[in-house]
Amino acid sequence: MKQTLLIITCILSLNSMAQKRTIQFSIAGEGASMATKQAFSVYNLGFGGSGKVLFPTGKKDFFTTTIGVLAFSGRSGPAKEIFADLIKDPATLSLITSFSNGINIAHPSLTNIVSKIGYKHLLNKKFNAELEAGYTFSIVKKLFESIGGDVGGPTFALGFGFLVSKKVDIGLRYEQFTSTASEKDYTSFVALRTLVTLDLKK
Repeated sequence: MKQTLLIITCILSLNSMAQKRTIQFSIAGEGASMATKQAFSVYNLGFGGSGKVLFPTGKKDFFTTTIGVLAFSGRSGPAKEIFADLIKDPATLSLITSFSNGINIAHPSLTNIVSKIGYKHLLNKKFNAELEAGYTFSIVKKLFESIGGDVGGPTFALGFGFLVSKKVDIGLRYEQFTSTASEKDYTSFVALRTLVTLDLKK
């Protein structure tokens, strides 16, 4: 009985909140640069976009859900060094590098598809901060059938935004995710995004 009353109370509270506040939806275009030395030496600037739904929980607070895609192209470098990072079998590595001496190729490209939940707080009329956590599925372009692969892992992000107009927000975000370039560490990037917010009114 107590559980039923608690559920009914929560539903009525959420319904009341929804009537007073407006759920918002935002779309953003982003550009990013790898923040770790190893990843920066492997990947060029990344570009992508995201969609975010903001559920108001107070006058200055929002619960957020985000889905985004960010793609990084690989930098060019000596084939021998790139293959050394990708191929673990010594015999295969020796065979391939013997035919690629003096040749430059590009590292495999990286595409991150991320799903996050978070908390956004309005610091004042112009500035806001957001903390997010979720999961990133990383797709690495394969050079050969045995080189490359897809890896997924946990994601953490911290961002700050500046409202330049009623609906346009420019923000900076630091995001860390499980590395696809190396199994022994994490990698991260810093992203600059331009966000447009729309109100989903009933």
